Amino acid sequence: MNPSDPNAPLATAGLSIGYDEKGTAGTIACGLDVSLQSGQFVCLLGPNGAGKTTLLRTLSGALPPLAGDIRLRGTQLSAIPPRERAHQISVVLADRISAGMMDARSLVALGRHPYSGWLGRLNAKDRESIAWALEIVGASKLAERPVAELSDGEQQKVAIARALAQEASILLLDEPTAHLDLPNRIETMALLRQLSHEKNLSILLSTHDLELALRQADQLWLLAANGTLRQGTPEQLARDGALARAFAHEALSWESLRRYFNQPAPEAQSGQVPE
Repeated sequence: MNPSDPNAPLATAGLSIGYDEKGTAGTIACGLDVSLQSGQFVCLLGPNGAGKTTLLRTLSGALPPLAGDIRLRGTQLSAIPPRERAHQISVVLADRISAGMMDARSLVALGRHPYSGWLGRLNAKDRESIAWALEIVGASKLAERPVAELSDGEQQKVAIARALAQEASILLLDEPTAHLDLPNRIETMALLRQLSHEKNLSILLSTHDLELALRQADQLWLLAANGTLRQGTPEQLARDGALARAFAHEALSWESLRRYFNQPAPEAQSGQVPE
């Protein structure tokens, strides 16, 4: 069990996550005690099906917890009205964007909705935030293009820009680099880490890019297939075997000192000796 700081920007105590269907709870993970600190870049790791997306949706308030508490700066998350919550938490999900013929700038402008009121009237500050968000993710040139015509990677950049334009202090992102090529994955991870430190943001993102997470993250949240969650630095979880256990596979061996999985040569796996 991980210690949880109740005064952190986002913290859980005894949290159980899953889906409640027809009165029957399908629990994915339980007893989760974790906290997300200011100025911290955290990567959420785990095998497929472990519940990473469910955890992010629950932390954002999109899914109710099955049990336990989620606190936003000490206040019960469920007690905070959605608009006020949006001032503090911004979310980027992995779902493909359905924006009709909306252009990229208009989509990013939705991030200002918590501040612009029901009529959506943008002031100079709103427009400045939108322009900054597009520029910081390298999407200014996409501003006038219909979102439907953008590639998956371009849509992902615009989605991140919308979250940044919201100017929340907590960002929750579900696989934000999934549709990006390697240079853009590296650039995006480095940018989010930089923003967390320079603007004192709390950023939690899920990813399958273990190598990048080990290089960039201040902390890792490791959600195992058995529903347990470990929180620690990349060095801690690499050296104590937690990563090796979570991603154990007969075709891979974990190099704890070098912090990567090694795949033996085909000859070694088959027991054959090369001539």
